[in-house]
Amino acid sequence: MTKTISLKKIILKNKKNILIFTIPLIILIIVSSFTGRYLEEVPKNGGSITEIIIGKNPRNVNPVLATSKTDKDILPLIYSTVLKINQKQEIVPNIADFKISEDSKTYTLTIKENVKFSNGDLLTSDDIIFTIEKIQDPLIQSPYFSEWIDVETEKIDQKNLKIILPKEYDQFKNTLANLYILPKKLWQDITPAEFPFFELNNHPIGSGPFKIDKTTRDDQFGKIKKYVLKRNPYYFDKKAYLDEVNLVVFNNLEAYKKSLLYSNEKVIKNIFAVPPEEISQFVNQENDSKYGVQNLNSTRIFGLFLSPKNQNLSSLKAREAISKIINREKIVKENLSGYAKTTNSPLYFDTFVEQKTDKKDIEKLFKEAGYQKNDQTNILTNSKTKKEFRINLAVLNSEEFKNIASEISKSLTEYGIGVNITHYTNNDLIQNVIRPRSFDMALYGYQTSVIPDYYFLFHSSQIDDPQINISKTNNKKIDQAVADLRKVIPKQEREKKYQVIKEEIQKENLFIPIYSPDYIYIVDKRVKGFERKTIDSRELRFSDINNWYVNIGNIISF
Repeated sequence: MTKTISLKKIILKNKKNILIFTIPLIILIIVSSFTGRYLEEVPKNGGSITEIIIGKNPRNVNPVLATSKTDKDILPLIYSTVLKINQKQEIVPNIADFKISEDSKTYTLTIKENVKFSNGDLLTSDDIIFTIEKIQDPLIQSPYFSEWIDVETEKIDQKNLKIILPKEYDQFKNTLANLYILPKKLWQDITPAEFPFFELNNHPIGSGPFKIDKTTRDDQFGKIKKYVLKRNPYYFDKKAYLDEVNLVVFNNLEAYKKSLLYSNEKVIKNIFAVPPEEISQFVNQENDSKYGVQNLNSTRIFGLFLSPKNQNLSSLKAREAISKIINREKIVKENLSGYAKTTNSPLYFDTFVEQKTDKKDIEKLFKEAGYQKNDQTNILTNSKTKKEFRINLAVLNSEEFKNIASEISKSLTEYGIGVNITHYTNNDLIQNVIRPRSFDMALYGYQTSVIPDYYFLFHSSQIDDPQINISKTNNKKIDQAVADLRKVIPKQEREKKYQVIKEEIQKENLFIPIYSPDYIYIVDKRVKGFERKTIDSRELRFSDINNWYVNIGNIISF
């Protein structure tokens, strides 16, 4: 007998099925809408990153002795400075608040509450004074010795001290922003002779956001090739989100690219100071790369230093013509892949003002300087001496600088200047060219602090080695301006002094600024919280590492 099912029962049954599937769907839509609208992603504790350091193996991770890029890179992770540079490029308190006396010669420091070393010991005024005294000890031969000549310290109590300068010096705040503190208790019995060899140079204890957990050494030579850092539970400021930071050292980029670590995509890795021509090895613009490029503004300026000892370069008009010939935009675009700022100013914070000059203007300058192009040789020749306009260009033997020098040479040759390029190793360039001022023209640069001190670079008293007025600038207006800038003066007055330096440097053209290179930092996209835009030294990329994170949580936000 055939079973009859009423239409009513079919509808009721289908309604139940529809409800079974529809209700969860509605709930899912509501939750998704709520999540998208009210849930906010926030940093979450945990995780680790690996920092690839290209350079020498660490030797002196010690604020009194550190000179290598590797040693200095590690300092801000392990130690804390007295003052610090914030993201607005202002110098502000770090482990200590400070007051400056009316005569601007005495800094009174007050250490903040609960500033401790990673072993739990309180950081006191004794530690700060001890660190300064070690820098000042001539037997230790600290590279920072000159910054502390005739500076005195006076302990008030365990939290308060005075630092007394021999004379007013506004840039001293830079010095305090670079003063990392040693624990006196652990170092006080170490003699100057033992100082460079003490075990805490390689296994330091400081008051920074991280502490050393373990090290890995090279099997062949016993050099440290890896540090594992853990979060410092005693850190006085905001604790780091990251549990762990691994620092792995490679002598060069090729060695890293041949390593297993290079191809291991599970490891969250960053790498600093990658040459522009190597960026494509890490960041592929066409595909979804796991890396991003953080190009950080720097306080470095590179350009041409000209020596008037070469008779061709003794003419103001000729030097002005050379400055106008240089195609700064082309150099930055084609030779630096855009990872630099074009500049015609000696001031790192200045804005580039393009000066359009046509060929006739440049030829007129050479003519006024007494030069005519020889139709047979196509070289400029001095009308009086009949000597050709030939110069030697000294440059560092690296792909980047060789390419820039080649571009400069092409531009100068077009106008009839004969250029011979000589390539040097870094040591040879410094010792045999820059220090003795033995060049016609040198492609070189300098770096300043956040509050720049141009006295060393351009004051006439700094012309001879070992001072660093490489351009041999001897200008009374500049002398006065750079001396005044060492004093504490109003902002408006300071800006006027900077303008004097800029105008006089551009007028004399003994130094021709060309570009300010960016620091190129390849950062894994899984790393969040990196917000620095400008740094005045490479290690300052870690200034806000306590804000970096790789784990993400959610909170309800209405």
